[in-house]
Parts: sequence; structure tokens; C-alpha cells
Amino acid sequence: MPRPRKPTRLKVLEGTDRPDRAHPEPDIPEASDLSAPDWLNGPDAADLWTKLAGLLGKVRVLSEGDLDALGHLCNLHGRCVRLWRAGESPTAAELTQLRMLFGEFGLTPATRSKAGQLGKAHDENPFNKLNTA
Repeated sequence: MPRPRKPTRLKVLEGTDRPDRAHPEPDIPEASDLSAPDWLNGPDAADLWTKLAGLLGKVRVLSEGDLDALGHLCNLHGRCVRLWRAGESPTAAELTQLRMLFGEFGLTPATRSKAGQLGKAHDENPFNKLNTA
């Protein structure tokens, strides 16, 4: 099975974009309205939404289709925080799901390293120095 292609947008951010390796990306509309949905289950969920929507929207990796998944991530995070504040612990399944959802958005060290450094474009391509022609 072939390895999935890295999106061109990530290549541009990393400074590794090359015209000979360009491939068309699906037309997925970026999220235009990043306001928190009304179904978030508390202030902790709403705070995380504000933080993550701003971060993910800034690096342009959040599409309209991702907003519900981000809401579920925020709700689950809010539930875990409420449990910890009450002196209880979330279940292992809840913690696993939370970790998985954070990973889906590239918000853990392991998944962030797989996607490259989002939002940090290289100022200069070091290989340009080799071009003497």
C-alpha cells in the first residue's frame, strides 16, 4: 500500500515544496466561522475551543468538516477536567479517546513531529546556496 502523500500546504509551511512533486489537493473548504458551537458542555470545553480554533485556524489546517470533531474533543476534555476537579478519574477509554482526538489534530508531540512543524515556514532554503548557476 503506498504511503499517503503529504498535503502541499504542509510542504509549503515546511519549505519543502517542489513543482515537480505537486499534486492536486481535494477542494476542502476552510472553516470560515470559528465561533464555538452552542452544544459545548461547559466553560472548560469552551475555553479549549477558543484556544484550539485560533491555533488551528491560524495555520489553516481546520476545515468545515473538522469542526464537529473539534467540538467532541473539547467536550471530552471538559468532562475529564470536571472529573479531576471532583477528585475522580476519567475512565481509561475516555483518556484513550482524548489522546486519540488530540492526535488527530496534530496536538501531541508524536503527531506533531509526523506532520512537521506547522506554522513555522523556513525563511530560506539551505539548498539554494548550492545553486551556483
